[in-house]
Amino acid sequence: MFYLGQWDRPSGLVYSDLSDAHWVSCMPDGWEAWPLFAGEDTGFNNPTAIVYGSLSPDDVLYIYDEYYEAGRTPVENAQVAASQGIRMGWGDPEDPAAIELFRQNGWRNFQACPRHEVRDGILEVIGRIRTNRIRFVRGNLDALPRELDSYIWDAKNPERPVKANDHAMDALR
Repeated sequence: MFYLGQWDRPSGLVYSDLSDAHWVSCMPDGWEAWPLFAGEDTGFNNPTAIVYGSLSPDDVLYIYDEYYEAGRTPVENAQVAASQGIRMGWGDPEDPAAIELFRQNGWRNFQACPRHEVRDGILEVIGRIRTNRIRFVRGNLDALPRELDSYIWDAKNPERPVKANDHAMDALR
């Protein structure tokens, strides 16, 4: 969206506090020793989105990579994504069969997300943004920035975001 030739953020943006300060060009030194985590949103016709994060000793979550593919089965998705060395991963509790397939295909510590309330997850991410405890690595993420820039609250139901092009957002929560 442009306004007077300048990029403008849409009104009602869910993560409106996100700024350039939350983006980094690379991971900090020593990050490989930090715990690695993943969030997953299952899809087939819609993409399966997996967001990878590393948690620093000072509780800053660095989102360093993503997986975003449509037309693949949970087994194919799990096999491709399992190579990341993830300590723990959380998936959509509405698809327990996919979670079990992920476990059987290399994700031994993969479980249903214990809290699946959309608003609660959004508030958790907003809390990290507002306290500068989340960073996104430029260049490694493609779908996530696009979705962050278009993820808006539903004008008809302001307690929920618009449910469209939000697969990486679901995985991030």
